[in-house]
Amino acid sequence: MNGFSRARMVVVGLALLGTVLIGRISTAAPSQEVASVQELKAQAAQAIRDGRFARTNELLSRAAELSHSPSDELAAQWTRHFEDQRNQFDVERQKQCDKATGNVKVLLEKGHLDYAIDAARGAYLLAKDKEAFRHEAWIDKLVNDSIERASKYDQNEQWVKSLRIYSDLAAISRPLPSGRTS
Repeated sequence: MNGFSRARMVVVGLALLGTVLIGRISTAAPSQEVASVQELKAQAAQAIRDGRFARTNELLSRAAELSHSPSDELAAQWTRHFEDQRNQFDVERQKQCDKATGNVKVLLEKGHLDYAIDAARGAYLLAKDKEAFRHEAWIDKLVNDSIERASKYDQNEQWVKSLRIYSDLAAISRPLPSGRTS
């Protein structure tokens, strides 16, 4: 063999070696991609069990982008739709809370304290951050005044009035499980 033939064989050999290596890399990439998609879906499943819906939506969207699988894209679409509905619900709930809080303040201004604590219970139940709502200064004052009124109702044997106030106070003052805000 002359030098030209050897050079050609080396080039052909390198080309074949390159083709084999590229083939291995290209076959490794989809399996890594599949593993990544499976990992994302597993993380999404854990996130949904933990109640972290925004994180679930993010993970499933990334899995759908990587896999282009119709089922993954459908799951991502469903979680996106759920997240949109949940956000709309939060906005509507905040509007209702603001309206209920306004009603409590009107009742306080008019001197209807027993009705104000009833309305405050409703506003509290609508509040997203119940702990912050409960510790607003005007709510603290209303709660303390209601405790005094309920005690006076007890002394005067007005059991129904005191029971109603105590019921409202129990709803507002109930401690939440650790880590919960709503």
